[in-house]
Amino acid sequence: MKFAEAEERFKENALFSAVDKLIQIQAFSDYITDRIEEEERIYDMKKLRESRKNREAFRELMDELVKDKKIKHNTQWKDIALLIKDDKRYHNVLLQSGSKPSDIFYDYIDIEKEKFNEHKTKFKNLLKTKSV
Repeated sequence: MKFAEAEERFKENALFSAVDKLIQIQAFSDYITDRIEEEERIYDMKKLRESRKNREAFRELMDELVKDKKIKHNTQWKDIALLIKDDKRYHNVLLQSGSKPSDIFYDYIDIEKEKFNEHKTKFKNLLKTKSV
């Protein structure tokens, strides 16, 4: 909206007509600035929500690969990248700012390494108790 449009729209309004033209222009300018900031905030929130959904979908892909035993404690990113290169969930995260697919993958590797070490420790303890 332009000031001339606002002026035309509110010319019959007593409050609008009672204030000086400079005040009208300043108030209109403040209004436009507020609207722009609000639209930017809404846009940023939508982008944030979309990014979050994309990362969550990619984590679901990683969960599937863990379940299918394609991601283990020693899996390399290059191998998984080749496996998922055509997956939409991979591309969506790849194209956005923030966490990259490899960052999320390495989070999964850390978890898998922890599980591996826990199992290894339990098995070693079992062997000790059974005096093998």
